[in-house]
Amino acid sequence: MDISKILPFLFINECVVCGKEGEGAICNDCKKSLFVKGRARTLMGNPLYFITTYRLKGEKLIKEIKRGRVSPIPYLIDESLKLIEHERIDIVVPVPSMGFLFSYIPEHLLLIGKGIARRLNIRYLPIIEKVKKVKSQTTLSTQERLRNPLGAFKLKMGAEKIIKDKRILIVDDVYTSGATMRECEREILNHGGSSLSLVISKTSLLS
Repeated sequence: MDISKILPFLFINECVVCGKEGEGAICNDCKKSLFVKGRARTLMGNPLYFITTYRLKGEKLIKEIKRGRVSPIPYLIDESLKLIEHERIDIVVPVPSMGFLFSYIPEHLLLIGKGIARRLNIRYLPIIEKVKKVKSQTTLSTQERLRNPLGAFKLKMGAEKIIKDKRILIVDDVYTSGATMRECEREILNHGGSSLSLVISKTSLLS
């Protein structure tokens, strides 16, 4: 379902990446170059699915989404579902932002996470929370990024009963060093669950 056709007043009919008009929020040319889609492994050895890579147009897409341009979200949900269609998933869990003093789920991750859960008829549960102040990952070296999120995330009280023996899809926007995702994976593993991850974009730091 194309939300932009149902609620056109919420969406500008131009590509958020290149500005081309008349082909929706992501034009056909940008779709071809953006949606490279692939599978890798996280630092914990779990499946990591990505829609695009964080270079050129991928970086532009991420920046526009973070600025609040939600019109590409339906496309990203569709591409995500193509990637994970053969996986067993019980619950969708978003990663809290590292850039806030408190636990906060960015709007684009909320929309993507809820959209995927709705289409799969499973639960969306923001049960991972940020519990300590950390530096923004964008200002740090690779080694500093690996250490920075240590102990930054915890399951919310009572969530261990929900995730035990469940397979959790962890959703984030960018995967760089993998340290943030690692901490979320550990929390799930330590409380009896298993996980796979989905990100909009991975960077060149990940092979």
